[in-house]
Amino acid sequence: MMVAAALLACARAAAPQARSAFTGPGSFAGKTALVTGAASGIGLRCAQRLAERGARVVGVVSRESRVRAFKEHVGDGHPCVVADLSQVADVRRAAAEAGDVDALVNAAGVGAMASFLDVETDAFDQCVAVNCRAPLVLSQCVARNMIARGVPGAVVRGANQPSERL
Repeated sequence: MMVAAALLACARAAAPQARSAFTGPGSFAGKTALVTGAASGIGLRCAQRLAERGARVVGVVSRESRVRAFKEHVGDGHPCVVADLSQVADVRRAAAEAGDVDALVNAAGVGAMASFLDVETDAFDQCVAVNCRAPLVLSQCVARNMIARGVPGAVVRGANQPSERL
């Protein structure tokens, strides 16, 4: 329940004028939400809550084997895009396949699970590509589409990173 409350609060804070665009308190009926990291964790919970509130949820998952988890938990009626978010072309393709989006939840993320002194540069580059560049590019694509359509919307960025003391 806290995820849904936080999501709605973020949506309202990001776009206060969007309140009238939704059909009622907490309702996303007739709206499309694009959710990255939609097969597990925070992304999955957001996708579930948005679907429960009437949104057409387009999930973005990292590999084909994750589509099943998304469909089982969110529903067969919601499309799912497989995309490598470390690749800009895949990020743009995911935005294009989602179509007209009213709400974007950037919940996908990866971490370099090594001590600070052992993090490899390739792992670091992967983290930056997925955790920083992908949300930037995807948010730009979605925002440009919203502006072109002249509609309000919301972009939410979630993050969770484990830490370790040295």
